[in-house]
Amino acid sequence: MVRLSAQTWEELYAGMFLVDIEGWSITIFNDCDELDYS
Repeated sequence: MVRLSAQTWEELYAGMFLVDIEGWSITIFNDCDELDYS
């Protein structure tokens, strides 16, 4: 797994977080330090 976002999870208070897992680009949403969906 590779982080594609410029910011780390700790730096990002709320917003989209991109990761690459074996060629799959996955976007997850950090909602005030909790995993969420949009």
